[in-house]
Order: sequence, then structure tokens, then C-alpha cells
Amino acid sequence: STIEDNENFGKSSFVDNSKPIKLGEAVNIANHVFPEGRLHWILLPTSSTGVFIVGKQAAWEPNISKTFRNVGIDQYNGAITKIQDQQNYHFGDKAMEWLFPLHSGEFLGETGRSIIVVLGLMPFILFLTGLRRWLSKRSR
Repeated sequence: STIEDNENFGKSSFVDNSKPIKLGEAVNIANHVFPEGRLHWILLPTSSTGVFIVGKQAAWEPNISKTFRNVGIDQYNGAITKIQDQQNYHFGDKAMEWLFPLHSGEFLGETGRSIIVVLGLMPFILFLTGLRRWLSKRSR
């Protein structure tokens, strides 16, 4: 499941006059699940049955702009509703996780992005050199 599918992270158990847990408590719960890594995002509940979704990104993840280590947390009692951890993914899911970082060059930082820009320009450069060669042969 992806982070866009908030419903896949479960539902909070709403009871009349329930007060939500504090944001810091949700982060602490996620820190117990994933002690290593940096806090990548916190999605707030969007309804009375919505959940907190806290993402913790590990240093070894290929995707810098997105994390696949997320914890769904009941907004009222702090119970964990779902743990999404790419360590448990199958090969196909792990390969899909690499698509964006490979396509954008993100996985190698600024160097990787520069390489991807040059590779992206290669078809145009090859077209121009081919057109030049064709025109020079045609003029002979």
C-alpha cells in the first residue's frame, strides 16, 4: 500500500468526547517501531476516524523524496493500526521502489542527477550529429 491510500492504514476508534493524542506522542510511538532513521513526514488525521501516519526514513533507502517505512497510529488511544516496512516487501515491490530514484538520479545525489541530465540529452545530441552527417553526405 502507498501513503496515498490513507484508508489502508486503518481507522481510529472514535468515541464521543474523545480527545486526540498529541503529535509528539504519535512521533514517540513511531520511534519505538522504527528507532533508527529520520522523521520524514507526519500526516494528520483528516476525519474523526482518520489516523496519524508517521514516516521514518532510513539512511539506506533508495528513495530520498519518499519513505516506505510508515506507522499508522490511532488518533485517540495511540494504538498502532498498521506498520508499513519495505524490509518485508517482495522483490517486485522493492524493484518498484527503485524506479523513481533511478529515473531521476536521486539515488546518487547531485552527481546522479547530473548524469541523468546528460543521458537525457544524449538522444537529442545523437539526432543532431546524425542530421549533420546526413546533410554533409547529401551535399556531396
